[in-house]
Amino acid sequence: MSNVVRAGNELLTIFHEANKKYFGGKLPTPEITIQAAGRKAALGWITTAKIWKNDNGGNYEINICAEYLARELPEVVATLLHEMAHFWNIVHNIKDTSSHQYHNKNFKRAAELAGLEVLKTEKFGYANTKPTAETISFMESININDSVFRTFRAGGLLDEDGRPRKKKGSGKMKKWSCGCTNVRCAVELVAVCEKCGNSFELVE
Repeated sequence: MSNVVRAGNELLTIFHEANKKYFGGKLPTPEITIQAAGRKAALGWITTAKIWKNDNGGNYEINICAEYLARELPEVVATLLHEMAHFWNIVHNIKDTSSHQYHNKNFKRAAELAGLEVLKTEKFGYANTKPTAETISFMESININDSVFRTFRAGGLLDEDGRPRKKKGSGKMKKWSCGCTNVRCAVELVAVCEKCGNSFELVE
């Protein structure tokens, strides 16, 4: 069994225990995944629809982004609890975010129900959640195997507030210069500047 599979199983155990403690066991079991964030600036996500299909109508998905799996364990657990707070609102048809990911007071209430500290930011509202002493106590009560959270996918970047940075596309446009003029071109540029007479050379 791979370490990522073990981590997924551990996350599912944490989900079940947190569901009982904070949400009265009323959340349906989702598919817990560990996938790359890709271009998303996210530590995790919860789908708003049952995107995993089966004979019983399907399951929601909670994902923990693979690039951030090896953070301090309370931070990983807090991310799962953050998504579970969204999940609570989803199953109760409570709108807690805007299309621009602004987290409103409905989310704040659910996140505090899950024992998280909730901080308000100008851009994302009450999106900034952090583990608390309650989170640590909960973790200790269920004896999490933290050794499985030592593997992570390369490429994750966090800002000074611990939020993932948005990744920039690599792009194909390269900068060429003759000394007096700069141009960008997606292919090799073989040209001489009519102004200064120098050939254009790749500078980045």
